Amino acid sequence: AQSDVHLQWEMFSSEWGAYKVDGCDAVNPKLFLSAGKNYTFHQTHASNWYHPVGFAFIAGGAHTECKDATGSLGECPELEGDMLQYYIDGVPGSIVDGDFGLDAYEPEFFN
Repeated sequence: AQSDVHLQWEMFSSEWGAYKVDGCDAVNPKLFLSAGKNYTFHQTHASNWYHPVGFAFIAGGAHTECKDATGSLGECPELEGDMLQYYIDGVPGSIVDGDFGLDAYEPEFFN
């Protein structure tokens, strides 16, 4: 089964901005996704320019610090690799440093 989710960027909602999801009343809504279902997150709205969505294990993602296995603070891990595949125009994105994730797909928004 396929489900389409349309995103828009709301730059004045917080220090870093926030996403609006078509059909939801508030920004940064909690999305409940079902296993075995394919989701396409559309970011074609002009407000998404320079603001690709990234998926993380916790709210804030790269803007939040997480402890690693040694207890050192660093960037929180993103959902990628076997957990999530980013596509650009229907094609799986390129591989950067042996993996495909937000680091590979984000620069596409800067062009």
